Amino acid sequence: MLRYLITLFCAATLMLATAAGAAEPGEGLIDGLLAQIRQLEQRLEQIESQVDKNSAAIDRADAPAAKPQVVVQPQKPPKQAKPAKQEKTEKSITLNWTPQEPVDYSGQWLMTLPLGAEHQVAIKKAKNDQFKLVRPRLNLAGAYKVDGPTLTIVQPDDQRLTGFVWTAINRNTLILTSEPPQGRTGASYVGATLTRLGESPESK
Repeated sequence: MLRYLITLFCAATLMLATAAGAAEPGEGLIDGLLAQIRQLEQRLEQIESQVDKNSAAIDRADAPAAKPQVVVQPQKPPKQAKPAKQEKTEKSITLNWTPQEPVDYSGQWLMTLPLGAEHQVAIKKAKNDQFKLVRPRLNLAGAYKVDGPTLTIVQPDDQRLTGFVWTAINRNTLILTSEPPQGRTGASYVGATLTRLGESPESK
């Protein structure tokens, strides 16, 4: 609308100028008027551009501010305190006892098998560092060789039953820690114990 009014104003000015100079028309006057009209149009475009910018700024200022988004983080359940570790009261049997001097294993012993059966057996001295476990019809009977705390069968009464090993945990107690395959013995004897009956010869 503003540009239209300015154009009308310029046209009217041009007509007046033309009428005033009709007696002496000249191209210089017309060119000057046209140049002024172009300047006015450029100024008008600048004014309209500034008006548009101001309107956009006003619209942004009037627009309601965006509400900040609130992100709710899920709350983690409180960590439960771990129960205090109870001290272990059970102790395992160590089988690393080593006699300070050779042990005389001869004497009367009580053999207790894993299933609870008990047999009274005799251990007698044999040649060199060997002892013989004597008990008729007992798979574990035979001659054993002493090597520190272990007694390994070297001459079983039943020639098939090699592999029995007794381990001493002190002078008066031995535990069976190794045996031949169960296919030969018919049962497992590992864990059987030998407990000396009476005093050892060294203590007499």
